[in-house]
Amino acid sequence: MQLRLNAWLRQWIARARGKGRFRLRPIEIGGNCLLTIDQLRQLLQRLRQLLHAVVVLGVAYVVLPFPLAYLPLTSHLTQSWKAELQKELLDLLNLSKTMIPDLLVIALIVMVVVEILRASNSWFSAVKKGRVQLAWFYPEWATPTARLLNFVVIVLGIVMAYPYLPGSTSRPFQYMSIFVGAMALLGSSGVASNVVSGLMFTYTRAFQTGDRVSIDGQHGTVLSCDLMVARLLTSRNEVISLPNSIVLNGAVINYSLMRRERQQPAALAVKVHVDLEVPWRVVRDCLVGAVLGAVGVCKDPKPEVRQVALEHSCLSYEINVGVEKVEAYGLTRSNLLASIQDAFFAAGINLVTPEPLTIQKGRKPTGSALV
Repeated sequence: MQLRLNAWLRQWIARARGKGRFRLRPIEIGGNCLLTIDQLRQLLQRLRQLLHAVVVLGVAYVVLPFPLAYLPLTSHLTQSWKAELQKELLDLLNLSKTMIPDLLVIALIVMVVVEILRASNSWFSAVKKGRVQLAWFYPEWATPTARLLNFVVIVLGIVMAYPYLPGSTSRPFQYMSIFVGAMALLGSSGVASNVVSGLMFTYTRAFQTGDRVSIDGQHGTVLSCDLMVARLLTSRNEVISLPNSIVLNGAVINYSLMRRERQQPAALAVKVHVDLEVPWRVVRDCLVGAVLGAVGVCKDPKPEVRQVALEHSCLSYEINVGVEKVEAYGLTRSNLLASIQDAFFAAGINLVTPEPLTIQKGRKPTGSALV
């Protein structure tokens, strides 16, 4: 009977892919797949083999004393064998009485945690997709908040289920818990710093995925902003991973924020140096004309030309324009520089390199009246 049952279970586990109430399904918690169907099938086959071996050994342990009682040499072993069997069965029964209530409590805690995770993920998914709108909660907060809440719920579930685990009061189990806690404490300083920094970036909305930013001198598009690191994709198709603690201590320039929040283009500033003999109105007209021929530059708002510095041998000008596509910020800057060179070359004006203004001892600085 046991052999037939074991063979039927082996075949059912190997072919349990069809429809119905008793078909195998992947094990998922909070939208995460813990075990696929193939992994679950392998686990069930191992459990079947173990259960089959336990049943066979148990049956042999119970049935074997009966034939031994009819043999003169082994008849005296039957009584001790039966007494030992009764003792083991009573111990197993007592252990089951104490373990079954604890296992039921653990199962109840797991069911509650799973339902809370499902409800949380469904609600935050609706917020992210815009089906649920809150005036004080931004859609980009949905994913990190869901992960943070899932982590808190899982930790609370583990804390609540820990006292009901079999053997949780034993010395080896307690020593293992102390070891795990010590390892977590030793490595938590850097991890906690990066996690807190990541949460600050998320909830202060410094940047988000897809933004064109400059972080600690690195320019690129934000690929992801996790709890530990932020990843940038540069114009050279390189991925830079920056720990959140470094990002927090550096300067962050977001070129996409104005376009997303206020529907205004990102600003691009280019500085040129022209000889003092060239009239400033001519320089202004050349810069404005260069903007008209540059690809990727916004024509509205109009470009703004400023005189920013009076050097020893030249005058510094700065032109501020808007960029149509933030993703092409570097390419737009290159196009604008090329258009400026063409415009000044056509007008016969040379661009110069500024010389530092030096002050010699005992003399008044040259150009001091021009300050």
